[in-house]
Amino acid sequence: MRIEGGSLKGRKIFTQSKGLRPTTSVVKLALFNIIGEEIIDKVFVDVFAGTGGVGFEAASRGAREIIFVENERNAIKLLEQNIKSLNISARVIGIDAFTFLKTYDIKNNFIFFSPPYDTIHWPSLMRAIEESSLTKDSLIIVQHPKYIELETFVLNKIDVRRYGLNKISFFRHKG
Repeated sequence: MRIEGGSLKGRKIFTQSKGLRPTTSVVKLALFNIIGEEIIDKVFVDVFAGTGGVGFEAASRGAREIIFVENERNAIKLLEQNIKSLNISARVIGIDAFTFLKTYDIKNNFIFFSPPYDTIHWPSLMRAIEESSLTKDSLIIVQHPKYIELETFVLNKIDVRRYGLNKISFFRHKG
């Protein structure tokens, strides 16, 4: 896997051979074309980080701070190895996404969620996002299967894009 654009374009990211579903290049390119220069000097949180491909892409494109949230040990080791290899400033928070949403408060950022499609309970994730103070001033981006419709009463769904078997939904808090 490689970084697709920005200052680190072409740099390799070390990945696990199995157990993760990295965000495809097509989805990453589309995501950062949509976000554009809004990412510059912002905080980017990559939740369910896995290989960290999306977070590393954000770093390459000018995000001020990258936070990876991941609770799988091997993935955490790879994230730390890639941070060192790419020589970027980033931190890894080794807890599950639900605990992160309940306990952290970071404002004015981008929060990207790419959970494991086969084990996540989508309504529970959306409720946790809705209830989190973390997401109040942020653009919330959720990657999910094309056949899943994400429902929310608290957030405004501002855009949905489909790329093959995947969708990316964009949300902001109402008000």
